Amino acid sequence: TDLGVVTLRAHPSGDGTLFASDQHGVIYRIKDGMAGTFLDIREQIKDFQSGPGIATGVGSFDFHPDFLNNGLIYISHAETFKGQPADYVISDSIKSEVQWIIAEWKMEDVNAMVFRGNHRELLRLHAPTFAHGCQDIGFIPGLNKNDPEYGLLYFGYGDGGSNNIKHPELGHHLKSFLGTIMRIDPAGNNSQNGKYGIPATNPFVNEKDPMTVKEIYAYGFRNPHRMAWDNANGNRMIATDIGEANIEELNIIGNGGDYG
Repeated sequence: TDLGVVTLRAHPSGDGTLFASDQHGVIYRIKDGMAGTFLDIREQIKDFQSGPGIATGVGSFDFHPDFLNNGLIYISHAETFKGQPADYVISDSIKSEVQWIIAEWKMEDVNAMVFRGNHRELLRLHAPTFAHGCQDIGFIPGLNKNDPEYGLLYFGYGDGGSNNIKHPELGHHLKSFLGTIMRIDPAGNNSQNGKYGIPATNPFVNEKDPMTVKEIYAYGFRNPHRMAWDNANGNRMIATDIGEANIEELNIIGNGGDYG
């Protein structure tokens, strides 16, 4: 089989069931050493794109912290660009070949072995090339419901290969979504498209420039493709950043940080 397994999550019930996403479009349910198809995104998304395999297909997924009650799963995936309008676009002079989408998928029955339900798109982003898109999304695990961070969704978005095509000016500033870690509230509606919220604690929400991407939590990355939280140290965020030739980084992420 041609698998590109990229994300592994435990079922929120803690019953030992695992879920693994294949970059080519399938999320598998694994129980007692046996894997079965949980969700085949290719059947739901007509323009789904999983090649070239540098950074396309299913990027990542995570269960909402209240999944056992609300049945919500969040998935990032890539689509072939055919003129679909995006929430954030790159320079008009650079042709985009692919778009990345963050979507909310709602299960009808959280106990079902196979996904049945519907989905809604939260956010759609262009990318300059097939490289360095949205490769990890997640919630801080183990939070109490009254924690202000509860239910806030983080995702990393790479530079889209902009440096490789000699356009570094496309990123590393607050008017660009490229090379950032973003934080949104899927239950809110104060974003530009009204489909999600921008938390009031995001670092750049009060910037006066209307072009500021207020979803940004931290910026200045090449490809922040994995995220984790250190609960022994106040749930500080740690993220990898993929280098070009000789340096890879593991960064402690601060709210509003610029990582160069």
